[in-house]
Amino acid sequence: MNSPKVTEHLANERTFLAWVRTGIALMGFGVLIVRLRYFELQLSSIGAPPHHPSHGRATLLGLLFAVFGLLAVMFSAITYSKTRAMIDDGNYQPPSRIVMTCVAVLSVLGIGTVAYLLTLGDS
Repeated sequence: MNSPKVTEHLANERTFLAWVRTGIALMGFGVLIVRLRYFELQLSSIGAPPHHPSHGRATLLGLLFAVFGLLAVMFSAITYSKTRAMIDDGNYQPPSRIVMTCVAVLSVLGIGTVAYLLTLGDS
């Protein structure tokens, strides 16, 4: 039979892996934003100048997603280690502040994505 600590450690590991998957998805989404813009530019630039004003916005938005994804992966490793130690010591405290910070950053990135998509029709 599993002890409560084993169950808590397994839950901690599942949370860690979920954060890693989230970080990878955010990095992939960033790459996708940039690659789709390059693909659109290749399709529309036959005989046109190679630079469009929204190209820089796509690169910046994609870069922000990729950086935040990388930070999420790094955060997950640090949090996993700290949580593991707190479980072993018997003084675990949930990190609510960082969760709300992540929600805020993802909300800003989401608003930026929507704004970027709305301007695509204008370029």
